[in-house]
Amino acid sequence: MEVADLILRIVQVIVAGAGFWMVVKTLRQKDTSDNRAEWWKRYIWAVEHITDTSPKIQEVAWLNLEVLSESPLATATEAELIQGLAESDETADNEDDPPEGQQ
Repeated sequence: MEVADLILRIVQVIVAGAGFWMVVKTLRQKDTSDNRAEWWKRYIWAVEHITDTSPKIQEVAWLNLEVLSESPLATATEAELIQGLAESDETADNEDDPPEGQQ
Protein backbone atom coordinates (compact mmCIF):
# COMPACT_ATOMS: atom_id res chain seq x y z
CA MET A 1 0.00 0.00 0.00
CA GLU A 2 2.99 2.29 0.24
CA VAL A 3 3.16 2.84 -3.52
CA ALA A 4 -0.57 3.59 -3.74
CA ASP A 5 -0.25 6.03 -0.82
CA LEU A 6 2.68 7.76 -2.48
CA ILE A 7 0.83 8.10 -5.79
CA LEU A 8 -2.25 9.43 -3.99
CA ARG A 9 -0.20 12.03 -2.14
CA ILE A 10 1.55 13.13 -5.35
CA VAL A 11 -1.82 13.53 -7.07
CA GLN A 12 -3.10 15.56 -4.10
CA VAL A 13 -0.09 17.89 -4.28
CA ILE A 14 -0.56 18.33 -8.04
CA VAL A 15 -4.28 19.08 -7.64
CA ALA A 16 -3.58 21.53 -4.80
CA GLY A 17 -0.87 23.24 -6.87
CA ALA A 18 -3.18 23.53 -9.88
CA GLY A 19 -5.92 24.99 -7.68
CA PHE A 20 -3.52 27.53 -6.19
CA TRP A 21 -2.27 28.50 -9.65
CA MET A 22 -5.87 29.05 -10.85
CA VAL A 23 -6.62 31.26 -7.84
CA VAL A 24 -3.52 33.38 -8.54
CA LYS A 25 -4.43 33.62 -12.23
CA THR A 26 -8.00 34.66 -11.40
CA LEU A 27 -6.84 37.33 -8.96
CA ARG A 28 -4.40 38.74 -11.53
CA GLN A 29 -7.14 38.85 -14.15
CA LYS A 30 -9.47 40.66 -11.75
CA ASP A 31 -6.74 43.13 -10.84
CA THR A 32 -6.06 43.85 -14.52
CA SER A 33 -9.77 44.21 -15.21
CA ASP A 34 -10.21 46.65 -12.32
CA ASN A 35 -7.19 48.67 -13.47
CA ARG A 36 -8.56 48.82 -17.03
CA ALA A 37 -11.92 50.03 -15.71
CA GLU A 38 -10.15 52.85 -13.84
CA TRP A 39 -8.08 53.64 -16.94
CA TRP A 40 -11.28 53.91 -18.95
CA LYS A 41 -12.90 56.25 -16.37
CA ARG A 42 -9.86 58.54 -16.54
CA TYR A 43 -9.93 58.43 -20.33
CA ILE A 44 -13.61 59.41 -20.43
CA TRP A 45 -12.99 62.27 -17.98
CA ALA A 46 -10.09 63.57 -20.07
CA VAL A 47 -11.98 63.38 -23.37
CA GLU A 48 -14.97 65.18 -21.86
CA HIS A 49 -12.74 67.97 -20.52
CA ILE A 50 -10.38 68.70 -23.45
CA THR A 51 -12.95 71.24 -24.67
CA ASP A 52 -13.62 72.76 -21.25
CA THR A 53 -13.87 76.54 -21.04
CA SER A 54 -11.04 76.64 -18.50
CA PRO A 55 -7.58 76.46 -20.09
CA LYS A 56 -6.22 74.88 -16.88
CA ILE A 57 -8.76 72.04 -17.07
CA GLN A 58 -7.99 71.57 -20.76
CA GLU A 59 -4.29 71.35 -19.96
CA VAL A 60 -4.88 68.77 -17.22
CA ALA A 61 -7.12 66.76 -19.57
CA TRP A 62 -4.43 66.72 -22.28
CA LEU A 63 -1.74 65.76 -19.77
CA ASN A 64 -4.01 62.99 -18.53
CA LEU A 65 -4.49 61.70 -22.08
CA GLU A 66 -0.73 61.77 -22.66
CA VAL A 67 -0.09 59.68 -19.54
CA LEU A 68 -2.96 57.32 -20.37
CA SER A 69 -1.65 56.73 -23.89
CA GLU A 70 1.71 55.61 -22.46
CA SER A 71 0.13 53.32 -19.87
CA PRO A 72 0.68 49.58 -20.30
CA LEU A 73 -3.08 49.25 -19.77
CA ALA A 74 -3.80 51.11 -23.03
CA THR A 75 -4.35 48.93 -26.07
CA ALA A 76 -2.82 49.88 -29.42
CA THR A 77 -6.25 51.02 -30.62
CA GLU A 78 -6.76 53.29 -27.62
CA ALA A 79 -3.30 54.81 -28.06
CA GLU A 80 -4.17 55.48 -31.72
CA LEU A 81 -7.45 57.14 -30.69
CA ILE A 82 -5.60 59.44 -28.30
CA GLN A 83 -3.00 60.22 -30.99
CA GLY A 84 -5.84 61.03 -33.41
CA LEU A 85 -7.39 63.39 -30.87
CA ALA A 86 -4.07 65.15 -30.38
CA GLU A 87 -3.50 65.49 -34.11
CA SER A 88 -7.01 66.82 -34.74
CA ASP A 89 -6.53 69.35 -31.92
CA GLU A 90 -3.21 70.51 -33.41
CA THR A 91 -4.89 70.93 -36.80
CA ALA A 92 -7.73 72.92 -35.23
CA ASP A 93 -5.23 75.13 -33.36
CA ASN A 94 -3.29 75.79 -36.56
CA GLU A 95 -6.46 76.80 -38.39
CA ASP A 96 -7.14 79.45 -35.74
CA ASP A 97 -3.70 81.06 -36.10
CA PRO A 98 -3.03 83.41 -39.00
CA PRO A 99 -0.09 82.51 -41.25
CA GLU A 100 3.28 83.95 -40.25
CA GLY A 101 3.65 87.59 -41.16
CA GLN A 102 -0.12 88.14 -41.34
CA GLN A 103 -2.20 89.47 -38.50
